[in-house]
Amino acid sequence: MRRRARRVEVGTFAYEALVAGGGRTAGKLEAKSRQEALAHLGKLRLRPLKLVEEGAAVAGGAEGGAGGYAVEQPMSEAQIIAFTEELGDLLDAE
Repeated sequence: MRRRARRVEVGTFAYEALVAGGGRTAGKLEAKSRQEALAHLGKLRLRPLKLVEEGAAVAGGAEGGAGGYAVEQPMSEAQIIAFTEELGDLLDAE
């Protein structure tokens, strides 16, 4: 008996990301899921700012309504405090 090959749907994701030197880049990649697309960007050492599946509803869609931004989960209180302190240091720097 032959097994039927399972058809895996691959989507195209458009992204905007930061590169190591601080610049920005944009492009498209194919992945089976949003998680896989984020993992691929990580392997490329890109820091995603925005990730949108082409043809998908952006606001309030199945991805949690993040509007395509690469937000996995809300920041914790400790992360917010650390961010605020670091931002204050940057603003105070001359």
